[in-house]
Amino acid sequence: MANATMSKINKDKGKAGREYNYKCTIAINFPSLLQAQSACEVLSVDEEIGNRVIKSLHVKEIEGENNEQRQQQGTLIVDVASSEAKMLRVSVSSFYDMLAVFLKCQQEFQQ
Repeated sequence: MANATMSKINKDKGKAGREYNYKCTIAINFPSLLQAQSACEVLSVDEEIGNRVIKSLHVKEIEGENNEQRQQQGTLIVDVASSEAKMLRVSVSSFYDMLAVFLKCQQEFQQ
């Protein structure tokens, strides 16, 4: 399950003093910590093109319950910030496309 929040932020400076006024945070829950870490490693390989968008990915460990046993689950947190609303939309849309490819590959190799 993925949750996304978008907001306009004030004067968050990044690369070369550029202001990143728009921000989106995406949280994707995975059934295992290993799957979340794999997604983070695969999806963080490519940097954003140009300096109008910055993106960071990290994994947050969560405790879940599965069949009365404690199991470590993971949440992939993706923070995207941009100086333009359009560029934020393009970057987030591209991220979801790459996530879909990752999930399809993961599903195929597990079978």
